Amino acid sequence: MNHFLNNLVARYFNIPGWNAVDGGRYSLRLEASWNWQVWTVYLAGFAVIVGAAWVTAVATRSLPKRLRILSFASRFLVGVMLALLLLQVRLKVLTFGKATIAVVIDTSLSMQNRDGAANLSSPDASRLNVFEGDVSRLELVKKIFAAPSQNISERLTDQYNIDLFSFDSSIHGPQRISESSEFDDNVNALTPTGRTTDILGALNAIRESYQGRPPAAVLLVTDGNQVPKLITETGRSNSEQRSITRSVIRDSLNGFSSPFIVLGTGNSEQTVDLRIASVDAEPIGFVGDVIDIRVQVESNQQTSSPATIELIHDGTDEVADSTEFRFDTGQTMTTVDLTIPDLKVGRNTFRIAIVPQPGEVEVGNNTRTVSVYGRETSINVLLIDSLPRWEFRRLKSTLERDRNITLRTLLLSSDAQYVTEDRTAVLTSPRTLDELKEYDSVVIGDLVGDDLPSEFWMALPEYVEKTGAGLIFIPGRRLLSSDWETLPYSKLLPMTPAGVAVEEPRIPVIPTLTAEGRAQRMLPRSIQESASEQLPAVYPHSMNLQIHPAAIVLLQGNSETAESQGLPLSVSMRLGRGQILQQAFDDSWRWKFLIQGELYRQFWSQLVRYSAKMRMAEQLPSVELLINPEQASTNQPIDILVLDRGGEFDENRLPQLQLTQDKMLVAELSLQPTSDMDQLYAHQFSSLAPGTYEATILADQEETSALKRPFRVSPYDAEASSQAMDRSFLEELAAVSGGSFQTPDELEELIQRLPEGPDRSTAQTTILPLWNRWEILCLAILGLTVDWVIRRRFGLN
Repeated sequence: MNHFLNNLVARYFNIPGWNAVDGGRYSLRLEASWNWQVWTVYLAGFAVIVGAAWVTAVATRSLPKRLRILSFASRFLVGVMLALLLLQVRLKVLTFGKATIAVVIDTSLSMQNRDGAANLSSPDASRLNVFEGDVSRLELVKKIFAAPSQNISERLTDQYNIDLFSFDSSIHGPQRISESSEFDDNVNALTPTGRTTDILGALNAIRESYQGRPPAAVLLVTDGNQVPKLITETGRSNSEQRSITRSVIRDSLNGFSSPFIVLGTGNSEQTVDLRIASVDAEPIGFVGDVIDIRVQVESNQQTSSPATIELIHDGTDEVADSTEFRFDTGQTMTTVDLTIPDLKVGRNTFRIAIVPQPGEVEVGNNTRTVSVYGRETSINVLLIDSLPRWEFRRLKSTLERDRNITLRTLLLSSDAQYVTEDRTAVLTSPRTLDELKEYDSVVIGDLVGDDLPSEFWMALPEYVEKTGAGLIFIPGRRLLSSDWETLPYSKLLPMTPAGVAVEEPRIPVIPTLTAEGRAQRMLPRSIQESASEQLPAVYPHSMNLQIHPAAIVLLQGNSETAESQGLPLSVSMRLGRGQILQQAFDDSWRWKFLIQGELYRQFWSQLVRYSAKMRMAEQLPSVELLINPEQASTNQPIDILVLDRGGEFDENRLPQLQLTQDKMLVAELSLQPTSDMDQLYAHQFSSLAPGTYEATILADQEETSALKRPFRVSPYDAEASSQAMDRSFLEELAAVSGGSFQTPDELEELIQRLPEGPDRSTAQTTILPLWNRWEILCLAILGLTVDWVIRRRFGLN
């Protein structure tokens, strides 16, 4: 009833707020114009009522009841009007405004992380239809406020005055907003550009802006990733600084009376960040070849989600190869194989790019560049054997059909007709180093010392060591039954019998690739995974072999007998610039019938190329400068590498690096040889200032372009890193202030958490005089007239 009367009076006197939705934005009371208390007015009114009742009762005792009531009403009305006139009564109106809430939105760079819709599964999420797709944290906030199905911005502006703030390194605002369209426009104009997140500074600035009259509530929209700005204590880690900042924020909130309704955005779990750790590819191949590239991918955390990696031609942006991969359970590192399907002549440059994961921010480490040189000239190979063994026949047939190999054969037991009929046959063996230089690789079969001239054996070590050529031994029964130590090439063998050579029964073993064999691509990727564990058995000539200390095992054999577990079948050894390989068996021809002969062909093609890879690389720059990575941030190490294919450097003459920035000298130092790869020199810079640099190797080299390479260092921004929403901190912040923490899919609950009712701390007073209004005079005259008519009609005194 009181609410109805208040509205009736407010409407009649046209008081602002009479038609408000909540109906509680004003308060009415009567008071005298004189300096009296309100109770005096009410006491005077009570006296008037009592006096009017007594006078009426005395004067109208003889009248009917209805006339007595009418007479009392008229006299009471006259008394009230006289009281209003004498006391000069006025109506005091207190009008209250809408409550004010501060909407504070984080605009730091972490709000651009595209994981806004992560882990949202409540009914609100599907009903709003704004949580779909790969959206940033700030984009999601904009969609929430503008969602037509919920009218969040309209409901906020109807009930509250909005003070809109944004903050990052500093606070921006407030902007007083009263219309929903204005609110949406201002929120949509926000962009995440701040380099730090200073939540503490924002809280202090809000406190100062209200000067002791805090808002009804603070709606804080943030991911909670406070990057310390004020606390920069020397020697403290970033996590320690964050912990100190949180403690200071908690203390600051103890004196802040407004509750914080915190809207946490982003994934509360760490966002997956993938990076390319390393790329392994042969630097050179033949035109038209299929080139395998091995890529190591690392994740910052365990993940079961699939990812896609692409090989993109740097000139045309055409995707040459693409594959989907996953990490094994519990692993954060995996190996992915890609293929260049058709190598072109000259330098082929490709970008290897991992398609960014949802919410992944640091995408700069998703890309690496790889170059492979396409060689037009073929490899010259000399195949020598004493007898036309099965291995000789199959190998000759296979290498002869390889368009990238020019084969010459020397069969010592052949007749003159063979030389004239076979286009690969040569009459005599090379004797001097110059004659041997015509070949990139020499394959020696079942030979003993006196099978070839001594000049050949004497020139062979220098041929491998100095020219970088390849040498492959495929021994047979003749060689294994001879005295190994007396052979002229015994010191070139990576593998020899352990003891006196004796005739042994040949036991079948199953060959398998070792880790080194896989790394050296002994079998191409197209058949390696399917065939490497299912190769047909081979029959090594000896089960008691020892390998040279400098040799590595590429292929090993296993059988049911304990003695043959891990038996070396194919080993490799470096000699100077060249490569020597040796097989412990001479029946790989059995593989000829596997996968339609493709396994045997690719195995020997790869083995020959592996042996001659240094000669193949002669078309590459003798000294090449590499930067890894070419684009980095200030928190990433940068490796400066020099690949010395031409043997220009050694321990006494190290590569001299000159590093400049904007033509100003930054560093000049010597690169040091690495332990994991010959002819590779390196230096790592762990902290470089942002900018563009140029690395130069000071060397006598005509191809100066290969000795200079620019690279860029960008500022590392902690805000731009892949950070999860700090849920625990935001929940703590809300609890300390007496508020609550909500996620974007809990919109209804968020609205309900906001305080209701008008803001009684911002009342406006309006005085309406009642004693001098024409309505008062009219009512007084009306009361006197009615009283006079009654008295006249019934003859009352």
